[in-house]
Amino acid sequence: MEDAVSNFFCEKNLDVENFLRENAINREKRDLTRTYLIIDQNKFESDNEINIVAYFSIALKTLIIPQTLSNSKIKKIDGFSKDAKESIVYLIGQLARNDDYNTEAITGAEILARALNIISDIKDKIGGKVVLVECEDQQKVIDFNLENDFERLPEHSENELINAIKEIIASEEEITSPIINAINEIIAIHDEKRISDYVKFIKFI
Repeated sequence: MEDAVSNFFCEKNLDVENFLRENAINREKRDLTRTYLIIDQNKFESDNEINIVAYFSIALKTLIIPQTLSNSKIKKIDGFSKDAKESIVYLIGQLARNDDYNTEAITGAEILARALNIISDIKDKIGGKVVLVECEDQQKVIDFNLENDFERLPEHSENELINAIKEIIASEEEITSPIINAINEIIAIHDEKRISDYVKFIKFI
């Protein structure tokens, strides 16, 4: 597993590369985040190797609700009160594709769809209304979020990132690509003792 993580590269965003290498397992052990790896199934079956095609992480976060929003929008976020000041939301904290793979392998929208499917399943079990993504002030990333039906909030978050939200809906329609069968396995990162037995944690999305 260490080799697989060390061979994940994302030159466009070194933060997501460093998160996977340095923080993901620690945050998993502390129950702060769940990180999911999209694995190249062909490599796994032919060579018994784990090659990470892409990954994403999910956590809970308290969203400070901008009070410049309309009362109806605040009530929709909170689910109850138009006077709410904050709300617990699902955060997609990291989402990235390995530089060794291109959009023919998997697109950003397909990675996002898998994250939303997991969140939708969690919502059915424990509730929740809103998904949050955060990004720096980069137009390409902002446009990606808007194209995938996220709504930009009017104020930056406390760490100066741009917030965008989306209401959780029923499981996203499955998106396929030409080699989807080669990359549709997802495993959660667990502590090192259990990583060696990773086959137990393979899930199909």
